Amino acid sequence: MKSYLYFFAVVLFLSIASISCKKSVENKIEGYWKVIDVTNVNADIIEEWNFTERYIYFLRSHVNSTVTDTLGWCEFRIKANPLRKKLIIENSTFEGYQAEWVIDKLNSKVMVLLTDDLGGVVTKEFSKK
Repeated sequence: MKSYLYFFAVVLFLSIASISCKKSVENKIEGYWKVIDVTNVNADIIEEWNFTERYIYFLRSHVNSTVTDTLGWCEFRIKANPLRKKLIIENSTFEGYQAEWVIDKLNSKVMVLLTDDLGGVVTKEFSKK
C-alpha cells in the first residue's frame, strides 16, 4: 500500500512541476524577439519573431527603416517538463520554421532554439526586444 502512495505522490509532483514549467516558459517567451544573425552581425535586415498567446508572427525590416513586413505566421505550443522544453511550430505560412524546436536557453534577455534538419542542426539565437 505504501508503494502505491509513493508512486501516486511522485506522479502528482511531476505533473505539477510540468504544468508550472510550461507556464513559466509561456510567460518568458511572449513578446518581440530579434533574431541574431551570427553569420552577419552587421546585417541590413532585421528579422523578428513576435510571440503572442497562440501565434508567432515573423517580421522583417531594414535597419534604418520604420516599415516592417510580415513574412508569415504560425501557431505554436509549448511542451515542457523539468528536463526539457520544446517549442512546437505548426500550421506555418513560412515553411522553413515549421518544426519541433528544443529551447536550449531562455531567460529575460536571450533565447536559443535548436532543431534537426537534413543537413544537421539548425540554431536560432534571439535577443529580447
